[in-house]
Amino acid sequence: MNKKEYLTRLLDSIQSIWEPARWFMKVLKVWGLDDGIVDQLIKIIEESIKETKNESKKKKLEWSVAVLEKIKSMEQTSNKEDETDCEELLDKLEML
Repeated sequence: MNKKEYLTRLLDSIQSIWEPARWFMKVLKVWGLDDGIVDQLIKIIEESIKETKNESKKKKLEWSVAVLEKIKSMEQTSNKEDETDCEELLDKLEML
């Protein structure tokens, strides 16, 4: 999978608990993926984590940040190990 597909999978996984995910999915479709989108997503999700009281939602959002950090590192290194790590993180996120 490429970075856009990972990001789409992540957003799809959290859209039921985090409303802005739907908006970011539309942004990806229209404008594609650039370096700033991942950074902005991390910042916005971290703010949401601070604001939420629901522990289950908080945990899922924290996992989302971990996946985004891995996607971000993939942008810099582009190696197979990062892709495997990202797959594993997404699998765990989807099980939460």
